Amino acid sequence: MDPFSNIPWTAQSEYRALPSVVLLSRRWWLFFFIGGAMDKKICVVSMSVGKPASMTAAWINNELIMAERTSYPERRRDMELQLLRELREKEEKGFIVLVEEENSFITGRVGQRVRLRDPFMNGRPVLIEAMQIYKELERQKAIKLPRKESGKYILHQSIFDSEHDKKGDEFFNINWSEITTEHVLTLLCCFATEYNNVVSADYIRTMTDTVTKQDNEYSPYEPFVNMIKAFYRMELTKVPQGKLTGKDNIF
Repeated sequence: MDPFSNIPWTAQSEYRALPSVVLLSRRWWLFFFIGGAMDKKICVVSMSVGKPASMTAAWINNELIMAERTSYPERRRDMELQLLRELREKEEKGFIVLVEEENSFITGRVGQRVRLRDPFMNGRPVLIEAMQIYKELERQKAIKLPRKESGKYILHQSIFDSEHDKKGDEFFNINWSEITTEHVLTLLCCFATEYNNVVSADYIRTMTDTVTKQDNEYSPYEPFVNMIKAFYRMELTKVPQGKLTGKDNIF
């Protein structure tokens, strides 16, 4: 069965990212976007670790299913032609496309750039956010790794060892030398389950149309919609900077 065949393209709400003025009543917010964890079609690409490769996945009923890996030529020109064509096709079909790369070689034309060291909306580096999601999904038996060589996609404790400092804050000791392309693909797939591209037309439509479509004349939630739209306009003007640190590790 094709895991992507019955997934409508919708955006996932992320109420934690909203400013406090919008969170005056989380009950209203959760009612507003009831069923926020929506199904998604996912395509991620690893460019900075090992050989270039992509992975398709599906987020269905709060379960992550990693489906098919594709490898690409290492020669940039050959890789570019194949990768751009495939990613554009994925976007047209409603996939979230995340590309892990340092520059904008690919994402200047298609997809969204993700760097593991960059901060997520909650301030934590993408790597840590993705690792926490992976640990939770694994603990709850809610992640299915690719059938072929599935063991390569497991994130072992020896790679990501966590400790707590005297203040109780958790930090990670990262063994960078053991991180492979497969590990990056797993991390990106996990991260994609929480990722929303706030500049995409689909996301904006989902954020603003959910309530107003229920009432053609007026919705009592319209002021909240306006605040949300204003907040995300401001977010687009920000360029976050961040670093990932651990014991003797800076990424």
